[in-house]
Amino acid sequence: MDRIIVNHPDQLVIDDLIDIIGDEEICRMAKFKKIFDLLPCGIEVLDEKGVVVVCNKADREIFGVDEDAFVNFNDFEDPNVPNEILQEIDKGHAFNVLLPYDFSKISYTSIYKDCIKYLSVRGIPLYTKHQTIKGYFVVIVDDTLYHQQHAILEDSFTKLQVAINTGNSIIWEYDVINNQVFIDPVLNNCKDNSLLQFISRISFQNKEKFYESIHPEDLVRVRECCLEPLLNGDITHYTTTYRRVFNDEAMWIRVNARGFKYDENKKPSKVIFYASDITQEVQLENSLINLERESDRILNAIPDLIFVISNEYKFQKVFASGAKSKGLYLSEKDTIGKSIDDIFDPEKALFFKEKINNALKDNVETEFDYSLQINGKQCFFKSRISPLEDGSTMHIIRDITDKIVQQDEINRLNAIMDIILSSVPLVVSVKNVSDNFKYIYFNSEAEHVMNRRAKDILGKTDFDLFPDQTWASEIRSKDLKAIAEGRLSEYAVNYKDPSGKIRIVNALRTRVQSKNEVYLVAMLWDITEQHNNELELIKARESDRLKTNFLANISHEIRTPLNAIIGFASIVGDAYDEFERDYYLNIINENSNQLLKLIDDIIDLSSLEVDKFEFKKRSVELKDICRSVYNMFSQKTKPEVNFIFDDNILPSVFLYTDSKRLHQVLSNLIDNAVKFTNKGSIRFGYEIQAEENTDKQFVRIYVEDTGIGIDKNYNHVLFDRFFKADNFTQGFGLGLPIAKKLTEEMGGELKFISEIGCGSKFWIKIPILSNS
Repeated sequence: MDRIIVNHPDQLVIDDLIDIIGDEEICRMAKFKKIFDLLPCGIEVLDEKGVVVVCNKADREIFGVDEDAFVNFNDFEDPNVPNEILQEIDKGHAFNVLLPYDFSKISYTSIYKDCIKYLSVRGIPLYTKHQTIKGYFVVIVDDTLYHQQHAILEDSFTKLQVAINTGNSIIWEYDVINNQVFIDPVLNNCKDNSLLQFISRISFQNKEKFYESIHPEDLVRVRECCLEPLLNGDITHYTTTYRRVFNDEAMWIRVNARGFKYDENKKPSKVIFYASDITQEVQLENSLINLERESDRILNAIPDLIFVISNEYKFQKVFASGAKSKGLYLSEKDTIGKSIDDIFDPEKALFFKEKINNALKDNVETEFDYSLQINGKQCFFKSRISPLEDGSTMHIIRDITDKIVQQDEINRLNAIMDIILSSVPLVVSVKNVSDNFKYIYFNSEAEHVMNRRAKDILGKTDFDLFPDQTWASEIRSKDLKAIAEGRLSEYAVNYKDPSGKIRIVNALRTRVQSKNEVYLVAMLWDITEQHNNELELIKARESDRLKTNFLANISHEIRTPLNAIIGFASIVGDAYDEFERDYYLNIINENSNQLLKLIDDIIDLSSLEVDKFEFKKRSVELKDICRSVYNMFSQKTKPEVNFIFDDNILPSVFLYTDSKRLHQVLSNLIDNAVKFTNKGSIRFGYEIQAEENTDKQFVRIYVEDTGIGIDKNYNHVLFDRFFKADNFTQGFGLGLPIAKKLTEEMGGELKFISEIGCGSKFWIKIPILSNS
């Protein structure tokens, strides 16, 4: 246990006494209490169990007891004695400890109740001739006063450190005799102290170096008026401010200096300095001075009459250099010290007094307009009264005559413009961009189109007006684009009014800059009826063109197999032998089948387009349909083409659909694969897949070939009727358009990927549905 051992004034006497105790003869002297009573410290002789045998007068005074109350008291059982001391005693060791003695823990005295004393206790064991402990000799010194003084000193030192560090200050000492400067590192120990950091970079161990660190403009004043008079004994202390310089960096410092330890000539041998960093304070003060000057300059420059009226209605200050129009000019010489009654006519003076009283009563800034007859002309003014803390009021008066005249003219022109804009069949609206695109103008046509009154629109944004926030966001996006580019034009675009009705409009958005405000002017032409008429005309023309193209293509597609049938039928009778005749008949049969399929496709396509195509849905096994398609085309592929259908590894899938139409779709896809694949393979199959983020499933049926492939430039027209990549290859006919239409009617989709020279892959996705 760590204890503070205090060097008491009587310590040497105590040490000598402890050193001689132990001799048996001296122990017998303990019986002579008069000897111990003469000692300034407490003396106790204890037996081997810790019971007090003898105690002197000083000891009894320390503990506030008489001899009878203290003798036979067992010190080892005192609750104030720590276990560490008892353990040392058990080991036969001497002990020396500073003991905080709490009198509230003992009951043998009432003098020091609820009191704590700090006692310096030293003790040694007393031995017999046989080296056995027969008692203890204990010396006790009351160090309470010294301990309290030491605590007060530490507390004061801590407070001094806090004060120094809080104020960015340091304390340093100058030894006049040795010409040395000393900065106490214990007292000045804050790393964040800006002054200490600055001073640490300056080496000034003596007075000469100190003078060198002072700014040249401050040096003479500090040396001749402050430090030298103090060192000569002319003054005892001084307070001043100056700048310390290091590497062109200056710091403002406030110093309090005081001499002490004066010699016979009344000159100090030492000087203590308390210095504080006031750089920010000086900078702030300079800024305030500059700000005040700048404020006065600004107030005198503005074209308003500004003055301060006291609570007695007298002019205290006037800023009127710029207020010379309309008779507002009031010079300081003509107004300072005069009352309102001296400056204004009685009616206006009373008017101003009422306004001043109301402003002071409510303690709020008050604005009001008024007019005056000046040189026979009606002039208008705006006045603002601001209450000040001392009961006076500041007045700002502005001439608004020109503004009123201009506003009247603007109102007249706005009325004319409003009549014009309300008469044109255009939607015209204006938004204030600076105020979150709020509407500030809405003409009558806009009211008609939006089906809203202007009063319900003005001051609101599109997000307030349109329930569909996505549409409102789209409008805002176009507005922002118009602001960025200056102008945005749109033709035949959809416009949704707040009720959700779609209109076709031409739109023009234009950015308009007006001083500090930015406006967006929007004009809309409703061309819904005109657009619909144009669409009908375009549809009629397109329908006529498609019919013409269809007839031209169908005539070509029919003519090709028909020419073959007629040509070979005319020569079949002239065949030389049966082999040649069979060859001609086979060509006739193939072209007859092709012609029959073409006619069937035309009928199917026509039925699909007029929604007269019938679907007979039932539960069917997909593998059976695929196997039937495979068997139908397995003999039609070219010898160099491998037609693959792995039905053994395919799962069993039941679909609720029209098996005939599904068979037709797959046949059309494989027919194209057979037609355009001269070597390689055609792979045909299907797989079950799950739709993302749902529990739904669909079957994906694919036809993949290694044929000639399709140029990506033709992807968008691949499903057109009779599409041909060029004039030298066979076209797709009507198979793909019919397959796409049938797939969509069955609730699926038809897609493909293809690359020139690498082949194509077509697939259809059909949902797996039950007959429910």
